[in-house]
Amino acid sequence: MKENHVLESICEQIAGEFSDGQIISHSLLKDKFGIEEKDISDFKSTEEYNKERDKTQFQYLTLVEKLRDTLLEDYKMYMRNSRGEGYVIVNPNDQTTIAYKKLVKDVSGSIREAKTIMYNVRDVQAEQKAKDDDLRAKIGIMEQMFNNLK
Repeated sequence: MKENHVLESICEQIAGEFSDGQIISHSLLKDKFGIEEKDISDFKSTEEYNKERDKTQFQYLTLVEKLRDTLLEDYKMYMRNSRGEGYVIVNPNDQTTIAYKKLVKDVSGSIREAKTIMYNVRDVQAEQKAKDDDLRAKIGIMEQMFNNLK
């Protein structure tokens, strides 16, 4: 319950105070989420520190994903990662294009990966080879259709 209230409060702040293209820093989000940076001197070993740091990073990323989902679905604001800095609210004029480009990139990568796996198979029996060739033909058709849509 408390997490939802904090999330809603952050969403309201972002919607009210941040304009399109403006950076929402990691430090601001961590502060709003109540996530404190860990100091290695507070731990008995580097291993303990690394474990806690990783746990905190996972917690932060989970909260950010919830924030992104809530902003998108409830406020119609898409928040894009700005590597190393934080997140940027995307101008609504660019939002659909960004989504399309992301889809094209993801599908292209998936097709490329599938083809690499499909075409690097050890020898199999003739029956299996025929099944595999059918699947290779299907991915070829999908790739062709997809390339026509780009």
